Amino acid sequence: MITVRVSPRISPAFGEVKVAIDRIDQICGALEARWPEVHERLCPSHGGDGEGKKRRSFAVLVNGENMRFLDGWETELKDGDEVYIMPVIAGG
Repeated sequence: MITVRVSPRISPAFGEVKVAIDRIDQICGALEARWPEVHERLCPSHGGDGEGKKRRSFAVLVNGENMRFLDGWETELKDGDEVYIMPVIAGG
């Protein structure tokens, strides 16, 4: 099982859930039933960029590493991995 945590900055109600997925791109389906709000904000069919891409306003960390520096949405997961979804903060 993979542990998925969602930052309380997105919503304090989300917390943590364990899901059975093999790759990061399966996270949308796994979160839809538990946290529809996360699914709507993160996933392409609901709130993506309109072109089937996930929003870039979130960082997805796999065991503390940004998935963008791994294999992106195709990053493979193994039992015991931890995924953390947090908002990206930018500005200057």
